[in-house]
Amino acid sequence: MPSSSLDYDSKLRDLLLIALTIREKLTTYSDFYSLHWVRAHIGDYCNEIADFFAKLAITYGEKKNFPAPQSHIVMTLKNKLLSDWEVWWSTCNNGIWVQLYIPRPNLSFYTNSSFITRFLNGHGPFISYLNRFNLKSTNLYLCGSVGDADHYVFSCPFTRDFHLKCPVVKAKPIWLRSVCENPYLHSKLISSILTARKINQ
Repeated sequence: MPSSSLDYDSKLRDLLLIALTIREKLTTYSDFYSLHWVRAHIGDYCNEIADFFAKLAITYGEKKNFPAPQSHIVMTLKNKLLSDWEVWWSTCNNGIWVQLYIPRPNLSFYTNSSFITRFLNGHGPFISYLNRFNLKSTNLYLCGSVGDADHYVFSCPFTRDFHLKCPVVKAKPIWLRSVCENPYLHSKLISSILTARKINQ
């Protein structure tokens, strides 16, 4: 934990001890003093005096620097990161295909599957991708269709045994989460990509 957070906690404990000490001392003189709750702004003289001095301390008192606790710093940076990320995500011209499945930045979504990553960015053993780097003379697959990731996963006759149901645009984020969380669906996606790799070698 950063030293600033430790200093902040230490100062809070010191203030709490001071408050408890004052309360204990006042209770020893219960014949003269008492502690009780008073509704604010009803004209109670003592309460108004206390409020006056509190405002005076805020206006003219000595400023104290209490560093923010670590949890506040982490939350502030996290919100700033997500805000900047969302602005970039919504204005970037790259990754439009990925945005159909991940419409906005989300820290709760995570996958360590390289096959899901290949499907999303199209950077895999797909003939349309290989054609971009002149590794294949055409972007068309053996069946005559464009050999992108969608084709192998949803409609290619050579991967028929592993086809997944093609979602409508609005349902693509839900579809992606299902593939990530469901081992059976995930295995079918893997088989489609591995089949594409064998054929395109």
